[in-house]
Amino acid sequence: MTFLAKCRPDETYEEHVWSVYLAWKQLIDKHSGAINRLCDRHSINRDRFLLSSLLCVAFHDMGKLSANFQRIMHASSEAERQRAIKANFRHEYASTAFAFLGARNLQQTHGQLTEAICTGVMEAMVVLGHHKTVDGELTRFEREGKNPSALTWAEGGIEEGQRVVEKIYDDFGACPPTLDYEKCSELARNQPPFAVNLSGFVRDIGTTRELFILMKGLLMNADWHASAHSLDYQYAVDVSPEKVGSYLQEKGEREGWIFSEFRDFQRTCGSIDGHVIAVAPTGSGKTEAALLWALGQVKQGHAGKILYLLPTMVTANSLYERMRQFFCSYDHLVGLTHSMADLVTRREQEQMDDAVGDNKEDVRSRSLFDRHFIPPVTVGTVDQLLTTLFHAGRWPLKAFAACDSAIVLDEIHAYDPYTAGLIFKAIEQLGTAGARFMVMSATLPRFLEHDLTTALRQSACVEVVRDHELLQESRSLYRVVDDDLISYLDMVRDKVSTGKKVLVVVNTVGRCQELAQALEDLQPVCYHSKFILKDRRKKEASILNQEPMLLIATQVVEVALDIDFDVLFTECAPPDALAQRAGRVNRKRKRNGEVIIFRPGPGSEKIYSDDTHVEQSEKQALLNRSFRAFADKDNRRLTEQDLLDLVEGVYANTEIQSHDDFILAQQRVDHDQRRFRGILDPIYGEDERRQTRISKYEQQSVIPHIFENEIMRLSDIRDRRLYELKMPVWYIKQHSWSAEDGRFLFCEMEYDFHLGGRFATDDALRMF
Repeated sequence: MTFLAKCRPDETYEEHVWSVYLAWKQLIDKHSGAINRLCDRHSINRDRFLLSSLLCVAFHDMGKLSANFQRIMHASSEAERQRAIKANFRHEYASTAFAFLGARNLQQTHGQLTEAICTGVMEAMVVLGHHKTVDGELTRFEREGKNPSALTWAEGGIEEGQRVVEKIYDDFGACPPTLDYEKCSELARNQPPFAVNLSGFVRDIGTTRELFILMKGLLMNADWHASAHSLDYQYAVDVSPEKVGSYLQEKGEREGWIFSEFRDFQRTCGSIDGHVIAVAPTGSGKTEAALLWALGQVKQGHAGKILYLLPTMVTANSLYERMRQFFCSYDHLVGLTHSMADLVTRREQEQMDDAVGDNKEDVRSRSLFDRHFIPPVTVGTVDQLLTTLFHAGRWPLKAFAACDSAIVLDEIHAYDPYTAGLIFKAIEQLGTAGARFMVMSATLPRFLEHDLTTALRQSACVEVVRDHELLQESRSLYRVVDDDLISYLDMVRDKVSTGKKVLVVVNTVGRCQELAQALEDLQPVCYHSKFILKDRRKKEASILNQEPMLLIATQVVEVALDIDFDVLFTECAPPDALAQRAGRVNRKRKRNGEVIIFRPGPGSEKIYSDDTHVEQSEKQALLNRSFRAFADKDNRRLTEQDLLDLVEGVYANTEIQSHDDFILAQQRVDHDQRRFRGILDPIYGEDERRQTRISKYEQQSVIPHIFENEIMRLSDIRDRRLYELKMPVWYIKQHSWSAEDGRFLFCEMEYDFHLGGRFATDDALRMF
């Protein structure tokens, strides 16, 4: 009998397991630095760890040699195949006993791996969960637990498995474990007791979790690469820092500009051996500085991959395009990961439909790798990393990659205290596991700089790098008007009429739409969060390519678009937000910019509540403090350092780590990781309730009702996200309905390309 591991096309058991082993050998070579660091950290002999990891590889698919699995593989009809699937006994469940007893034998011959967890439990749990999630109740394996007699072995199957194991160990130059294979095959029917009561087997959660991430990450990566037949995949970065300069020179020659040399700030970042906190204004070349630093960490052996993480999907998409242009020049894939990333990569696929031969990428097949940080370089939102703290999804894959990465956290000031609490926890856990961090901001308050330095210093040296050259420069003249912006629209008209490019930024969507209507004769572009994704893409392309004379927007422009205007009219916001808005004026510092700050409009206090400051009176509220601080600097040309000083003044006496939301975030992580004993997964669906960002203004994604007919004609249901936007939950309850099949949620509202989504009733509260 030919034992198959996969069908359509057929792949024998031996071929598949051997491919997994070959992929594993490449992985332990490419990630040798991460393996060495973790083994040294926990005083574990590296060769001893590799023997446990090899054991998982050799035995992970033994259950595929069961009689019923082989019936599935050899089924002569779809009906026969479906009957066999219905009666199947999951192969990883059946494989667990072999890994458990093999590890017990390994202890007898080579000593205990670690005292943090009972011998054999880690290896068994790695094998048990290499496909399905494993929670403390084994809910994904109820069928196996209730019907153990369903497991029978194909004739000669156990002998075939033993032969393949011996072949792998012979190639690796090690002795295979001495096992009673018949005893293993009998034990395979029994529910593994440690899986439902890990508290009695795990003695040190932190150590167990780190070693589990490494061992399971290696197995799952190897299995995925073997299944995708991608043994030639570029696992790690292989580009030297020197390539950045030569790339910029060539790019400049193609595009008609000159690159001469890196700035002092960039060179300093690239020379640092350790963590970096970079404080530099917009337009200082932070992206190139981050590349130099990250490639430097790779060159020095501190990292194998690069993760570049940002606050928003828009910024991630933009940075992804820049990273692709650079790394694709050196045959490196770049991954993109966020909740809408597949829509971007599918669009790439569509653009490649006319390509032929080896030059045509199958972007769709890469999406699974992208989501789990498997490419050598990945760009995404920070949320994709933070979910690993709650053991969401295939968290060991992401955490495994992150432990061997140079991780860039851009716009660190943009996060609320809850998300900041999660970021600090990720820095603590991943840093000690070997990750290197570069944290960047244009406006970093001293209290946050101090807290970050303390957190980073736990795992490696950390240096703070400031762009002193640009911090002393001024972009614009700042003026403060003690009135509402709505009363000064004639001033906006005057600036536009004189040929100035004008940016207007307000704090709420409702005010943005109101001003766009009032200034409709100037043909402004209205840009905020209440557009469907399909229209936001068009808006962003228009803003970047056509450079409108008047852009009216909300705070989404602060970290979203690389734009350059002459004049900014803005409602007052916290000083770090105002500095980001002002960074969109005179971006290249080649002319005189102007920033005019007005009183915050209605609803602003709900956007900018005082998250990190203890208020004693209304005058001390965040927006009032901010307005007074800028009013004291009225009619002055403020330098970037002046803006940082304003940030310091407004946020004086702030302690983010004592904020309730910061503490809540860290407590949730600690609680979940204790509950999961460093190994388990949440019960299926439970992980969705653990958020990486919290909002006191609850919203939900819906589809404006005007797109109902268009939506019902979609050939791919995933494309519904192109038509979604978020509306308040209280409004949705009153104005929404589901399609007959329940797949789509439609909401009654006014919607058009110019203004976006608006409430259907005139008396509704203003949207913000």
